[in-house]
Amino acid sequence: MVPEVEPNDSIPDATLVAVGDTVTGVILTAQDVDWFAVDLQAGSVLDLDIDAWAVGSALDPVLLLVDPTGVDTLVKNDDENALSLDSRIRYTVTATGRHFVLLRDAQLSGGAFHTYSLRFAPGGPADPTVPFAFGLGGPTATAVSGSGLLFIVDSVARRILRLDPNVPVSPVVELVDLSGRADELRDIVFDGLGDLLVVGSTATETTIWRVDLAGTPSVFASVGSQNTFYTALTVGPSGDVWVGDPLGRTIARYSPAGSLLGSVNIVGTTGTILDMAFSPGGELHFSNGMSEVYRVVGGAAQLALQTAPTTEGIAFDQDGFLYVANGVTQTVQLFDPAYQLVDDRLAITNLGGPIALSFGRDPSGAMSARVFATSSDTVLVGGGLVEFNPSGIRAPGWRVGTDLLAITTLALSDGLVGADYADTLEAQGTRGPVAWSVSGTLPAGLALDAVSGVLSGVPEESGAFALTFRVDDPAGFALRNLTLTITTPVLSAAAAAAGLLDPGSLSADLERFLDLQGNRNGIYDIGDFRAHLRALGLLGATQVSPIPPR
Repeated sequence: MVPEVEPNDSIPDATLVAVGDTVTGVILTAQDVDWFAVDLQAGSVLDLDIDAWAVGSALDPVLLLVDPTGVDTLVKNDDENALSLDSRIRYTVTATGRHFVLLRDAQLSGGAFHTYSLRFAPGGPADPTVPFAFGLGGPTATAVSGSGLLFIVDSVARRILRLDPNVPVSPVVELVDLSGRADELRDIVFDGLGDLLVVGSTATETTIWRVDLAGTPSVFASVGSQNTFYTALTVGPSGDVWVGDPLGRTIARYSPAGSLLGSVNIVGTTGTILDMAFSPGGELHFSNGMSEVYRVVGGAAQLALQTAPTTEGIAFDQDGFLYVANGVTQTVQLFDPAYQLVDDRLAITNLGGPIALSFGRDPSGAMSARVFATSSDTVLVGGGLVEFNPSGIRAPGWRVGTDLLAITTLALSDGLVGADYADTLEAQGTRGPVAWSVSGTLPAGLALDAVSGVLSGVPEESGAFALTFRVDDPAGFALRNLTLTITTPVLSAAAAAAGLLDPGSLSADLERFLDLQGNRNGIYDIGDFRAHLRALGLLGATQVSPIPPR
C-alpha cells in the first residue's frame, strides 16, 4: 500500500506511483481532488480500480486519466456499472510518457469518511483485447464452424450473423433472420452434422432451430414454454445436444436427430443457466449468471467453483483450464483443472456483458489459441466482438461437440405388403469398416444388414414407420431419422377370385400379399380369399358359401 502525499491537488504536486501500486487516501474537504502521476509504455494496459463505496466509504468517486500534456482527458468514469458507484478505467496506452490520474467526489463533497484505495494494475496476459467487429446489435452467443467461420447471435434483431476471422476486414453477413419465428434468441452451437442449432422463444413455446449454412431453418425440437424455458445449449462428445432449462431446473438431453433422451435434475443449484461447456474429461459444466459454475457428475449437479458475480460465458482449453467471463467486473478469469484460480484478470479491456467466449479454429478445422468474446462495451458501438491477445492464451481450445458422419440417404423407397423390398442406406466420410443399426420398429418381414446397410425382405404389414438409422465407424457415427411407408396393393374382389379359380393369373407378389392377409400358410387359398373380402368390407357376419375348387 502506498499512501497519498498531500498536497496533491494539482498536476505539479501529483503523487508519483508505479504500475502495480495500490494507493490509499481520503478526500478530506469539499472540492478536494487528488492527483497521481504514473509512467506508462505505449501498448501496455492500465487498470485503474478504486474501492470506496463498495467497502462502506462515503466517497462516490470519479476518475479521469489525462494524457502526458496534462491537458487532454483520455478516459473518464463515474460509476463502473449499474451495480456500483465505484469507478474503473481500463485503458490501452497509445503514447509512452508520464500520465496523470485525477480522483474526486462526484458531488464535490469530502470528509474523514471519504476514504479510498486505488489500484494501478497492469492489464491481464490476454490484454489488450482488440475490437474485431462492430455494429452487431445485441451479440449474446457465438459458434465456430469446422472451417473457422464465426457465427453470432444478435438478440436485438433476432438474427444470425457470419464472419470469417481468417480473412482481414471480413464483412459481417446476415445468415438468417429469425425475427418472424422468435421473440428472443439465446444460445447457438454447431451440431455434429455441421448445422447450427439456436434457441429461440416466443410467449407460447421454446424452439431449437436447426439452420444449415445456406441459412435455411427447420425445427430441431420444440416445447411449450409454460413450464419449460431453454436458455443455453451445447453439444457433447457423443453428438447429443444438451439444453439448459432454468425454469424447470433441468438440463434436457436430445439425440443428434432431435429425440428427447432424458434430463438431468439441477434442483438445489442457484441462478439461471447462462452457458454450458464440456471439459476434455467429458463432464458437462454450466454457469449460473450469479457467482457459480457447476459440473454434472453422476447425473447430478455439483458446485465446481465460486467467484465474483456475474459468471457468464465459459470455455475450456485442451488441457482442461477453464475460462470464465464475468459481466460485472468485465473480466475473464482463468481456473486450472482443479478449479483453482490461476488469474482473476486474464483479460480486462473492451469487455462488457453479456460476454460469450469462443475459441477459434483455423481453416483446416484445427483448434487455435485465438479467443473471441462478445461485448457491449461502449467502445463497440451497437455491440461487437473482441479478440484476445493470443500470446496470453495458454493453449488451443477444446472443441465443442464432435464431427458426426453423414448418412446421405434422404428418403427410403416405399414398399408394398407381400412384395420384395430392398433399399440401401449410404454414408459419407466413413473411415474404415462400418456397422449399421436401426432404432424404432421395422415392419415385420424386413431386416437391416449391419455390414452393407441394405434394408430388405418382404413387408408383412402396412403403415408409416418412423425409424432412426445409425452408422458407426472406428472414428465416429451418424444418425438420420427416416420414415418407411408400406402400403397394401390395390386388388379387387373379382381379381382375387380369378386368382383363386385360375392359379397363376396373379403375380407371386399379390398371392403372397393375399396369404399374408389371410392364414399365412405359404399358399393362396380360400381362407386368404375370405380374409381379403373381409378387408374390403364385402364379408359381413353372414357366412358366404366358399367358391368350390375347380
